Amino acid sequence: MVSFPMRARATKTQDLLSKWLRYLVIAVLAIGILLRFTNLDRKPFWFDETYTPLQSSGYTEREVVNHFSDSRIISVSDLKQYLHPDPNGSFTDTIKTFAVEDPQHPPLYYLMTRFWMQCFGSSATALRSLSTVLSLFTFPCIFWLCLELFGSPVVGWIAVCLVAVSPLNLLYAQEAREYTLWIVMTLFSSAALLRAMRLQTKAAWGLYSFTMAISLYSFIFSALVLFGHAVYILVVERFRFTKTVLSYFASSCLGILPFLPWVVVIVTNLSQIQATSVSGVLDLKVTPLQLVAQWLREIRLVFFDLNIDAQSPLIYKAIAAGFLIIFPLLVAFAFYLLCRHNPKRVWLLVLILTGSTFLPLAVLDIASGGIRSTIPRYVLPLCTGIQLAFAYFIANRLETAKTVWGQRLWCMFVATVLTCGIVSCALSTQAENWWIKGQTDFVGFTHAINQTERPLLIGNATLSEFLALSYKLDPKVKILMQPNCFNCNQTYSQMFNPGELKIPDGYSDIFAIRLKPDEWLKTFQNGTAYRAVPVTYKGKVLINYTGMRCWKLEKR
Repeated sequence: MVSFPMRARATKTQDLLSKWLRYLVIAVLAIGILLRFTNLDRKPFWFDETYTPLQSSGYTEREVVNHFSDSRIISVSDLKQYLHPDPNGSFTDTIKTFAVEDPQHPPLYYLMTRFWMQCFGSSATALRSLSTVLSLFTFPCIFWLCLELFGSPVVGWIAVCLVAVSPLNLLYAQEAREYTLWIVMTLFSSAALLRAMRLQTKAAWGLYSFTMAISLYSFIFSALVLFGHAVYILVVERFRFTKTVLSYFASSCLGILPFLPWVVVIVTNLSQIQATSVSGVLDLKVTPLQLVAQWLREIRLVFFDLNIDAQSPLIYKAIAAGFLIIFPLLVAFAFYLLCRHNPKRVWLLVLILTGSTFLPLAVLDIASGGIRSTIPRYVLPLCTGIQLAFAYFIANRLETAKTVWGQRLWCMFVATVLTCGIVSCALSTQAENWWIKGQTDFVGFTHAINQTERPLLIGNATLSEFLALSYKLDPKVKILMQPNCFNCNQTYSQMFNPGELKIPDGYSDIFAIRLKPDEWLKTFQNGTAYRAVPVTYKGKVLINYTGMRCWKLEKR
């Protein structure tokens, strides 16, 4: 057990550390909480997020797509009615919906979301606030884990600060998906495991069983984290059938047992999982150098994020490139100190958490091609492991500083790291869009539509795109759509034949989304009643999340 004991006679450096750390934690925690609740509705809903209110309400995508497959004009409110729980439905409908269409997503978070919507509504702020509230549990969980691992409140409080202003933690705290719940349960289950190993009581092992069940029903990749726990137990106990090993396996059986019904659902619906997986993205062919660059980016995102893209200012790109090297080097040194100055039972758990989801996905990417390991939401335990190692690194440097000036220097270093996080979080909360939303231009598109007098939106985009737009469209907007179905692999295209396009009169402006732009442009060039013009916003041509442009149709 590693600890940082105070000497019997307090020194000036220790007094400085105690006072400085106390005020730092209060200030940073307050900033982190405030930023989490800032502008929850500012960014658009993206592809995945739109399914949260839809499926949590008990509706399948297939039934909604079929309902809107005819040729009638609807209002925004007609579309948004499917984002509210059916008053005649129940929580069982939510479970059935995920079992049929999204079995790879266990239903716990979405059952919580249904209850949350019944209490607070289904606005963007209400939906995302559930994840925001859940993110607050990250602070006590990581503090508890640090106490179990290091026996040090200093490490725990520094870890709380790092999590509070981590741009990656904030992004998922403001997203209406289950990933924040997964972070909380990863920390909670890991701390519960260490507590059970320390106390060796039935109650402690029972608590771990409970956390296992909740973790599995939170996110499917929890199985990889819990497998890492099994490896940790076996290594620490030197592969012997000790009392701890036997207690662990008995506890694991009790924890897995409640999840078996959903295992049956997954096995029964494997074909649906394969059909709805985004293999076209995950199986992209990238070079090893590109993979490494993306892995370094994931490390940087834990501390610093400026939402760099092709249009970003050169100075932003230069700063991001510099931190792409600096932070990984600091993290590597943090892990070196962690392994050098702590017993195996400490550093091994941190390493296992760090690699539990990242290593399997990285191996798949290297072996078969793809970018699975570069998608941050799949490797969030990697970020947690980095934060634990970095918290120990900072605490170690502060505690071992031999002079007041040495300690002040490390305090300045900590302040710099936290400032990077605060600046990143502040920019993120004020931005209209961020990389986590797929770089969609729905904000600009809806702004262009809303500023017209009597707009009509037409298209055959996916239902999720229309649902995402509905959160930003004014009630005056009318919609003529034949949405495609992602989860049921169902497409419609007969309504929007460019050569025979007939649009009702009485609308001042006509906008279109999807509609196979290449095919449309060729037809329009040959002569139709309309010409397609790309929609622009702030001098930029707008695209949807698939990379296709958003269009405005003008009569010749």
